[in-house]
Amino acid sequence: MQSQDKDFALYTLNYATKLIYSATDLKGLIEVAIDMFLELAEANSGSIILLDSQDSSLKIAVVKRHYSTICNYPEKRLEPAPKLILEVINETKPYFTNNPSQFQNIGDDSGKDANSLLCIPLLGQEKAIGVVCLYSQCNEYDQDTINLISTLATQVGVNIENVRLYKELEEWAKVLELRVTERTKELAEANEELRKIDQAKSDFLSTAAHELKTPMTSIKAIALTLVNNPDEDIAIRTEFLSLISSEVDRLTRLINDILNLSKIEAGMLEWDMKEISLGDVINQSITNINPVACQKKIKIQMNIPEKLPNITGDYERLMQVVINLLSNAIKFTPEGGEIEVRIKDRHQPEEILQVSVTDSGVGIAREDLEKVFDKFKQVGGKKTQGTGLGLTICKQIIEHHGGKIWVESQLGMGATFHFTIPVRNNP
Repeated sequence: MQSQDKDFALYTLNYATKLIYSATDLKGLIEVAIDMFLELAEANSGSIILLDSQDSSLKIAVVKRHYSTICNYPEKRLEPAPKLILEVINETKPYFTNNPSQFQNIGDDSGKDANSLLCIPLLGQEKAIGVVCLYSQCNEYDQDTINLISTLATQVGVNIENVRLYKELEEWAKVLELRVTERTKELAEANEELRKIDQAKSDFLSTAAHELKTPMTSIKAIALTLVNNPDEDIAIRTEFLSLISSEVDRLTRLINDILNLSKIEAGMLEWDMKEISLGDVINQSITNINPVACQKKIKIQMNIPEKLPNITGDYERLMQVVINLLSNAIKFTPEGGEIEVRIKDRHQPEEILQVSVTDSGVGIAREDLEKVFDKFKQVGGKKTQGTGLGLTICKQIIEHHGGKIWVESQLGMGATFHFTIPVRNNP
């Protein structure tokens, strides 16, 4: 290389270096680089082949002819990888050949009219990341030119690595930002759920305290009346003692319901799961509750098929559900009304038994339908004596059996409570 040519080459290299380091995207970088390589080597055409950072396969990143303004980005994968290219990468040394048979099948379609090929490895921080292929009519390159092109190739290789790393960092930043957003949303939802649980706990304790205080206040008032009036008429004393007994029973039911609900929610309630007849559960429940219905002259009708498949369930707990539903139906049905209990054998697609309890009572407002299974909520148009936990416990029992419970109603048109139990169930 002549002195004048060497000075020009160094100037070109310096200029190329500035352009290369100013490029912030891979496409812009390799476009600048291929132009500089062609200029320094005075090559007719050339290509840059890179190792894929994911699977280490070879891909043609860019192909260009000298003096052309068009760069092609075929993103073509070289399979199988050309032996010549692999040798340059593995040995990390420049390679020159003027034997066209060695470079006609590289795959970049650039060497058809060339007499020679100069391959320069693109070196990253630790290893080769690709190869520059320069096709020309030259029979040979002097060492100074090869060194100059190799210097540029090293700068290009390091910058390609930097651009790739920058892109990976950008992608990771986006992923992390998305994850932070998702986690922040999850934490916000969790905090909101905790707030609701805390509020529900406060409401529960407040209502429970009120429900416990009411009968206690009544018992204390009656007891004080009896103490202050020791000579009260025996009939009145008997009535007062009966009221105390009734309030004690109410307290007992409330405490038992709270304990049962706590055990169910904590998974500590013991279940006696075995094969039973749901028809027998209904019949026994009606027998137990019928005296209460008779006091209000309410007739309970049954619509139960003769042949029903057995289920796996806790007989006593399911009786508790049916009696609670019948008790509520009696409570909100006027004297002389009717209640119907029916069972249907359904397939949806699994086989289930659906129990429905329909009354001719006051009904439930539409806005209250979703609240009737909440703690201390009472169905119907007015508050009546009761713990307000019965339907909550019913829901927990039915869900333990793998079923569901719901209500259909309109004000003034009665209500129908439904629950389902799978025929084949192994809780």
